[in-house]
Amino acid sequence: MWRRAGQRDLLRRGAGTLNSILQRGQIASGGSHCALYGNHTSQRRASPSHRALKPLHGACTPSIRHVCSSQDPQTSQSGLRGKSQLDATPESSVALQLFSTLGLTTFSPDDLRAAFDRLDATQSGVVSASALRAALRARAQTATNESKLEHEVEEMSALLMRRALESGGANELTYEQFRHSVTVMAEARDSRIWPIAMTMLVAGVAVGITTPVMPLLVRSLGLGEAQYGAVVSAFGAAKLLSNVPSAVLVDRYGRRTSMTAGLCVISLSTLALSFAGSVETLLCARAMTGVGVSALLAGATNSVADISTPLNRARMMAPMTVAFSSGTVLGPAIGGGLAGVGGIPFTFSTVAGLFFANAVSTRLLTSETKPAHQHPPRGTSATASSTATATPPADAATAKAAEDQPRGSATQASPQKHADAGGGIYSALVQTVRQWRPLLRSSEMRGVLGLNAAYWFALSGTQMTLLPLMLADADRFSLTPAQIGGLFAFQSAVSVAGAAPSAWLADKVGPGRVLAPAMCTSASAIAIFPFAETVPQAVAVLLLWSIGGTLLGSAPTAHASNIVGMQNRAQALALMRTAGDVGLLSGASVVGAAATLIGSEAAMQTTASFLLCSAASYVLLRR
Repeated sequence: MWRRAGQRDLLRRGAGTLNSILQRGQIASGGSHCALYGNHTSQRRASPSHRALKPLHGACTPSIRHVCSSQDPQTSQSGLRGKSQLDATPESSVALQLFSTLGLTTFSPDDLRAAFDRLDATQSGVVSASALRAALRARAQTATNESKLEHEVEEMSALLMRRALESGGANELTYEQFRHSVTVMAEARDSRIWPIAMTMLVAGVAVGITTPVMPLLVRSLGLGEAQYGAVVSAFGAAKLLSNVPSAVLVDRYGRRTSMTAGLCVISLSTLALSFAGSVETLLCARAMTGVGVSALLAGATNSVADISTPLNRARMMAPMTVAFSSGTVLGPAIGGGLAGVGGIPFTFSTVAGLFFANAVSTRLLTSETKPAHQHPPRGTSATASSTATATPPADAATAKAAEDQPRGSATQASPQKHADAGGGIYSALVQTVRQWRPLLRSSEMRGVLGLNAAYWFALSGTQMTLLPLMLADADRFSLTPAQIGGLFAFQSAVSVAGAAPSAWLADKVGPGRVLAPAMCTSASAIAIFPFAETVPQAVAVLLLWSIGGTLLGSAPTAHASNIVGMQNRAQALALMRTAGDVGLLSGASVVGAAATLIGSEAAMQTTASFLLCSAASYVLLRR
């Protein structure tokens, strides 16, 4: 009887301890159960008081999210103290940090096996909880202090073991459990994409509002075709020249700052359009818009690349693309109504206010996704960071050593560190351009850059230049501006509807494998369009054209992100935007000049042939 009374007393004291922990918020709420993991040795060494508490831990309520790190009381209590001192990190962020710490890049079977072997120090085929924490602690180098390091290791190990237990595993991690758990986490969509998508939706609406109003402004200023062409070129040239500074901005000050700054610049430039009374003012305003768009896209694309993996990158890019396309579908109707009610200045002022409100909401609602190892600790010597190099390893042995280095180590220097070492924006720009050289040595990177430039060359030359003129031609279709706008809205609607299936396909087979088929589909539509004689035939061809563009979607950007390391991702995306802008600038002038010489139909079919040849060259280059 005395022994039973003593056990009841221990249970009551244990329950009181657990309740006090819960009341102090040391165990985060929101999970479904409390998973116990640890090796059997630690269970045998557990103290009597801890064994008395075991039934209480096993009966954790659904409000408890904490995953017990061990059945050793001291380890368990230290983990709880860490939770009380630091805020809980979103699971998606913990997963991405885990992937980075493990050195996962491609998530291929070989990549996953190598990561598991790095955890399995004894090569026994299983990893215990204590061994997992020790391996992660040895590789995790991003924390600025010991308590934060312990907190990060605890979160990563708890997440991985909990996922393994949910898949039917035991208290030890096998390779199959590791592979399944990591794959499931890598394929899941990060919820931080939705505020970014909302930013792009509002930006798309604002751009769509200006679409029907800009021709009215040009007409009111009495500009000719050559002058309006200069206005369009001012936007493209400014965007092209801003890609490198934007890449520096996004690595130096962060993704959210780049998006916010870009939206503010676009807001000011749009406000200037409401006061435009000369071609010079219009040129300056459109050039400012190009600068802002470059910063906005740099921040948005890098944010999505940061929070995605090769297994879900196309699907992560899709919401951003769909949101902007949806906005451009909704915007023209709103713009026409605003112009009819308040006139041109009122419409542009409203759009400027919309962009500014979008900047404020972006600053407040979006998360900074810049990887932790690109945030050097305060007081860190710039000289130390300057010794790091982003040059690829020279041989296989060096490459393997670099692969085994913890993420965030000096061998994986970021552009941010180079910028800090140089001490100025100019040196950062020079370093950025230098970092393009190793990227351009990759035949795969050159191939996707060339394909992106060819696509935008064809798009600007045919869809942006020849297509509106051919649709409005009195001898062919004789469509009104409203009808032409409706056809473009139809194409945008097709893009919105097909974005999710296209992204799923790109993630399933790999974005690099959908590039050539998508380009061939678009090229076929471009080649067929001159043979369309009626509006229904034209609509059918435009549908095929839209399907090709939708299949392409964000695949080039996703593929470029996949074939470079994290430290070079911002520069790779800047290269992609630069290649696209070169095609955008040259396509309209070259194809337009060709149409003047040989006719619109022949120019369009010649462009289609160029696109087909580009796709074929890319396929041959990949072999």
